[in-house]
Amino acid sequence: MKAGQVFVSHTSDMAVFPQGRSSVQAALDAVARAGMAPVEMRYFAAWDGQPADYCRQRVGGCEIYVAVVGFRYGSMVPGETVSFTELEFKAASAAGLPRLVFLLDETVDLPPDLTDAEPAAVEGFRQRLREAGLIVRTFTSDAGLELEVFHALAALPRTASGDPAGGPGAGHFGESRHSGTFTQISQPPQSTPLAVRYSLPPDTAGFTGRDEELRLIAAAVTDAGEADGAVAIHVIGGMPGVGKSALAVHIAHQLQGRFPDRQLFIDLHAHTPGQDPMPPKTALAGLLAAVGVDARYLPKGLEGRTDLWRDRMAGQRALLVLDNAASSAHVAPLLPASDSCLVLVTSRRHLGDLPGAVPIPLDVLPPDQAQAMFLRLAPRAATAPALAVAELVQLAGDTCRWRSRCLPGCTPGTLPGPWPTSPARQERAC
Repeated sequence: MKAGQVFVSHTSDMAVFPQGRSSVQAALDAVARAGMAPVEMRYFAAWDGQPADYCRQRVGGCEIYVAVVGFRYGSMVPGETVSFTELEFKAASAAGLPRLVFLLDETVDLPPDLTDAEPAAVEGFRQRLREAGLIVRTFTSDAGLELEVFHALAALPRTASGDPAGGPGAGHFGESRHSGTFTQISQPPQSTPLAVRYSLPPDTAGFTGRDEELRLIAAAVTDAGEADGAVAIHVIGGMPGVGKSALAVHIAHQLQGRFPDRQLFIDLHAHTPGQDPMPPKTALAGLLAAVGVDARYLPKGLEGRTDLWRDRMAGQRALLVLDNAASSAHVAPLLPASDSCLVLVTSRRHLGDLPGAVPIPLDVLPPDQAQAMFLRLAPRAATAPALAVAELVQLAGDTCRWRSRCLPGCTPGTLPGPWPTSPARQERAC
């Protein structure tokens, strides 16, 4: 048995759903995040023998079993009456592994080609998992699944060497092992959830300019502190690539000493290619986990999670960066109510209807600052002709503005800064 190996079993639909990052990939990411090594069927080597025997061997060679189950039963094991996914579960049970089971919630709409035409087999399997004496979790998104798997792995008791201890869940998932026998327990032991105090990304190398915006935000924080009042929410807006996130992270690093209790960053993925925006309910799950709320006790609904989040943040001197927001409705449930918190929001859209928000619009850097930033990031360009550097920087700014024409609702009149008017510059910007 290799230390720290987690067998990730799954039905085939979970390997391709949802688009962007599949549920299986989310589980693998959670295992890696927990500092363990994932093992799954896609990486099995060729085997000169019975595939069922090899499957049992690989499952038994791991320390923890994780199942991600959707609504497709899967391929049947030759000569047996179960699928490979159910065989893996049986093998984990026989080997005495901790078994962590995650079922796709029945409210999630799967494409028809990812569900079995005859659902009796998979429904029976899902029911057998529920009746196996385990605590079974459900999930609705890849982000929610990653959080659930990570917390389940983190909650498993550890030996002095850091390896999982005590057999199947060591009681946490409803079982314990003593001398090879299984004993049901009625109450899971209490565990201390992991809390996060600092999750800001590194500051941007070569950050240049934005002096006025930095002054405005810093002054607002100072004035609010002196007046013992609420720190206004600042919404940094502008076209793609203009530096919204860089500014938010930079000022967050500058002000972190004013908010010593917690500094958190979360990407809401409103415009991340190939990925859906993170729902507020999922974002709140991550934020609540960061402040130490056990995933087992998360409220089911959005309103309950918002109330709990605001309760946990009450009185904390905390800084929160909500990056890449889609709309005011996207971020409103995530706002703490404490007057000792600073919230920085970045968005491509103008969030004028967000209560209490102070807009910080960004345009591309002035030419001199843009050139200074370019030379800081590419010092070898300092030997290039000054005119060539200026032309390259100007073209980058034109490209940034020209791409913004593709944004819904954006026109030359609604975005700051001049549009490239020269046909030659327009052609190069495209």
